[in-house]
Amino acid sequence: MCRISLIALLWLGMLGTAFAASPEVAGPSFDCGRVHSGVNKLICATPDIAALDRKLSADFNNAKYQGGSDGKALQAAEDAWLRDVRNKCTDAACLRDAYRARDAQILDDSLRAASPAAYADTLPFPVDPEIWSEVRSFVGQSCSANSRDIHIARLGFSSPKGFLVIVGPGGFFAEPLEKNGARFAFLVQVADASGACTIRDVAALPASGKANAWLQCSIEDIGMGPGMRLAGKNDVVAFWTIDAEKSALQRQPVNVLGQGTIRCRQPESGE
Repeated sequence: MCRISLIALLWLGMLGTAFAASPEVAGPSFDCGRVHSGVNKLICATPDIAALDRKLSADFNNAKYQGGSDGKALQAAEDAWLRDVRNKCTDAACLRDAYRARDAQILDDSLRAASPAAYADTLPFPVDPEIWSEVRSFVGQSCSANSRDIHIARLGFSSPKGFLVIVGPGGFFAEPLEKNGARFAFLVQVADASGACTIRDVAALPASGKANAWLQCSIEDIGMGPGMRLAGKNDVVAFWTIDAEKSALQRQPVNVLGQGTIRCRQPESGE
């Protein structure tokens, strides 16, 4: 069964029709035969940037007319972005960064407009940018596994006391590590019986004062993965499903889904 997070379903349903009916095209969202500016000519001449322009145009049009969005404000922001950011680019690298950042912002705003409660319930936990950049650099690197114990040897990182590795579907495991008081869940995938594995994703965990119990949780028809709550408390503070198809940890809006739908227990794997 394909498992998709609730918040992903919100924007997939909103944006899906834009791509289903559109034929495959090679150019950007505008007519390259009528362009005069250097920026537009560069977009037309660079296929991957043209694809970014098409995607941004589709996402923008869907967001502009979705319920809960302020279409006029969105259009004003788009005009300002074109004038102050995109049109000031002089090379392809600048354009790629500009398009990706703008598209990410539009999708983020769309999620907020589609379900403010779900959006607020899935905001990333704050973490020092320097440490976050370091842990993100681990994604794609190799690691080793022995039975159900995953070993990610990283300078300055240690395993939180009492936090065991959580077993997920499809050979995926979630291992917690901490550094300077910041905790993270690393998603790793074991390739075969040799124990070789790859770090696929990482998520910042809540501070110990907000949640300190590490759990293996699941929601029927959505998925399973690591969850956290304060010791001695019943309510789950945060819960991530393991999406094996995307090799990703996806945080679920636990308060929107309802605490009663989440089933959690202490993990049985690990040291």
